[in-house]
Amino acid sequence: MIVFIALQVCWAEKRKGYKLLRFSAVCAICTALAAPGLRAAVQKGRQGDKQWTSSLSEFHSNVLQFVDHGATGRLPNVKLTGNPAIDMAIG
Repeated sequence: MIVFIALQVCWAEKRKGYKLLRFSAVCAICTALAAPGLRAAVQKGRQGDKQWTSSLSEFHSNVLQFVDHGATGRLPNVKLTGNPAIDMAIG
């Protein structure tokens, strides 16, 4: 998306040799503007990974307890994380 915007902006440049300069400047500015959003997305992804890991770790320990007790009673269920994408993959 950033490259597409930069190409549109530099296309209008009439002076010879300035298209690359304008393209580079627009790419740098757009990247700087998008950086906070990317950082938030990475943080959200890490939080989802932690939920996934804790849910599977809890399920693993429940299965081990189930087997240790002679596999009697109810089978353990995976605890849902609240994130629809992760829950669909688990369930």
